Amino acid sequence: MESDGTSNLRVVIDEILKEDLEKVHAQRARQRGRSSQKELGHFQEITLLSHEWQLIKDLNDELKYFFLLTKKMEGDGPTGSAAIPEYLQLKNHLKKKSSSLHRGDPLHPMFVKMFEKTDTYLKEALECENLVISTILNPSFRLALFESHFPKEALEAKKRLVKLFEERKTQMVEKVLQEEHAKDTPANKENKTIDENIY
Repeated sequence: MESDGTSNLRVVIDEILKEDLEKVHAQRARQRGRSSQKELGHFQEITLLSHEWQLIKDLNDELKYFFLLTKKMEGDGPTGSAAIPEYLQLKNHLKKKSSSLHRGDPLHPMFVKMFEKTDTYLKEALECENLVISTILNPSFRLALFESHFPKEALEAKKRLVKLFEERKTQMVEKVLQEEHAKDTPANKENKTIDENIY
C-alpha cells in the first residue's frame, strides 16, 4: 500500500509532466505553423492537448455503445421485439451516466440531452401497437417487461393482445366454416364422385 504522501507525490509529478508535454506540443505546433502550411494536416492550426485527447477518447468510448446499438437494430434479422427493451436499457444507462457525472463534466450535457431524446423515442415506441405486441410475444420479454417497467401501459398492452387474439380467432373460425361450406356444395360432391369412380 502506498502512503498518502507517495500518492500525492505521484499526482504532482504527473501534473508537472502533463504541463511540460502540453508546452512541448504547443511549441511544436507554433513552429509547424511558421514553417509550412502544408505540414499542418487536416487539423490545420488546432493543437489538441493531452487532456483534450482524453476527452475525445472518453467521448468515443461512450459513443461506441450507440454505434453497436445502431448496428444491432439495423441488422438483417427482425428487431421489432427488441426496440422497447433496448430503449429501456439505453434510458437506464444514460440516467446512470448523467447522475454519476458532476454538472461541470464536459459530457454531462450530452448525457442529459440524450436521456431526454431516448425518453421521447421510448414513449413513441410504447404507442406503436406493432412494437408492443411483438415485444409481448417475444419469449424473452413477454408481458412481464411491461408489468415491471411500464405498469400504466401493461393493462393496455394486455387488452391489445387479447383483442388481437379474439380477432384472429374469429377469422380462423370463419375460414374453417367457409372451407366446410365449400366442401358441401353440390359441385364439389359431383367432383368427388367423379374422382372416386376412376374405373
